[in-house]
Amino acid sequence: MEQITATAKQNAGNARQANSLVTTAKAATELGGSAVQEVVETMGQISDQSVRIADITAVIESMATRSRSAVSVFRLAT
Repeated sequence: MEQITATAKQNAGNARQANSLVTTAKAATELGGSAVQEVVETMGQISDQSVRIADITAVIESMATRSRSAVSVFRLAT
């Protein structure tokens, strides 16, 4: 009978330890999921901003081309 009681107590202790490990693993998984979500959101923002930068660069290049054309015309006229 004492052996059964000792085994039951050991099993209960093991179950508490397993529950603690599962709780810790769950918390780590939730934290990791939040971190991944933040990374995905940040990558989306970077992508949006890169499109805007490309648009601005295209406008600047267009302005530079027009300026070079105007300078060429001015030089020919003088």
